[in-house]
Amino acid sequence: MRMFNPLSLLYLAAGAFGVALAYQLVVSRKELGAAVADVLDSVNPMNQDNAIKTGVDTVVQKITGDDQQTLGGWLYDLSHPRAGLQPGETMKDGIISGGADIPSAPVADEQAPSIQEMQAASKPAFNYARPYPRMSNQ
Repeated sequence: MRMFNPLSLLYLAAGAFGVALAYQLVVSRKELGAAVADVLDSVNPMNQDNAIKTGVDTVVQKITGDDQQTLGGWLYDLSHPRAGLQPGETMKDGIISGGADIPSAPVADEQAPSIQEMQAASKPAFNYARPYPRMSNQ
């Protein structure tokens, strides 16, 4: 009498393989978890260093010639060409020109009075030592 038929051996091999696979998953769960976390972090849109953003920004930096440029910054620059310019200023090839003259401080023709002169010239409206008039006892 046979103890094992071929189908039983197949089931036994599959069971042993399943136990070995489960053991391997339990043992390497930390490494597997770290690898999965790294993959998910590389495509996370909230991560500033994700793979998609880094690739797109590299292309934008090659196009603009600015190694600090990002896609968002480039789109802002394209849609706001006068950002940072004062009225009358123009920018050509990165150089700002024109604009209104900034007035300088006026030149005084005469010497400003000193504080003592201003105090002597001013007369108080009332006596600060006695702010309220005396009331008569009538």
